[in-house]
Amino acid sequence: MLASSLKSVIKRLFSKATIDRTRLWLDRFVGYREITYSQFGEDLFLREYFKDKANGFYVDIGAYHPCQFSNTFFLYQNRGWHGINVEANPACIRLFNQIRKRDINLNVVVSDRNETVQYHSWGISSENSMDPAQVNALTQRLGAAPKVIELAAQPLSQLLDRHCSGGQAIDLLNVDVEGSDLAVLKSNDWSRYRPQIVAVEQFGSSLEALGKTDLYQYLLAQGYGLIAWYRPTLIFERQQTPRRG
Repeated sequence: MLASSLKSVIKRLFSKATIDRTRLWLDRFVGYREITYSQFGEDLFLREYFKDKANGFYVDIGAYHPCQFSNTFFLYQNRGWHGINVEANPACIRLFNQIRKRDINLNVVVSDRNETVQYHSWGISSENSMDPAQVNALTQRLGAAPKVIELAAQPLSQLLDRHCSGGQAIDLLNVDVEGSDLAVLKSNDWSRYRPQIVAVEQFGSSLEALGKTDLYQYLLAQGYGLIAWYRPTLIFERQQTPRRG
């Protein structure tokens, strides 16, 4: 009799309805959120796309900061990835060397030709740029002139020749260089270096408008197709060999 009564009490205490009511009560105090380091949540997509892939390799051009607004930090921190970070701001590269010690961290500029360029800096800012139109707009908005730093620029293909020897496959190419993104893409040798995923900024109000941009059409011609849009970041996947024209 006692055993039967005890079973009845346990069944009531742990019935599905009771468990559901308890969970709903507890849910008021639980913060359901996913950690993202990206500015627009791009790394939420990337971690799902690559799933449990460990020890992947990325190339991050215009990496800005080792953690903040980073599309690669989650992969570095949680999946054991490593790669190349390229950033024009010397102060940020010092941070990369302290925090991202598995990575190759380079204080250079990637461009479509070898030259000396002027990098306009307002300190540690994600809007620092070499694009004249953006520099003028930001100078007016901030009401302050930038510090001008002269840096050596080189094509992406040369940088990869130097640091991706031995046939290193590139899982992710991330490009965010405030107005010079297409020049960076054009400086790659797509016959030799074909990342699985390319994430790049391109502003546009609709996918139809984005599809008409030079950047979109250029990646299409290299055999890449759009698979995600985290405004303003477009995420392309390698799908075929480049078009010959």
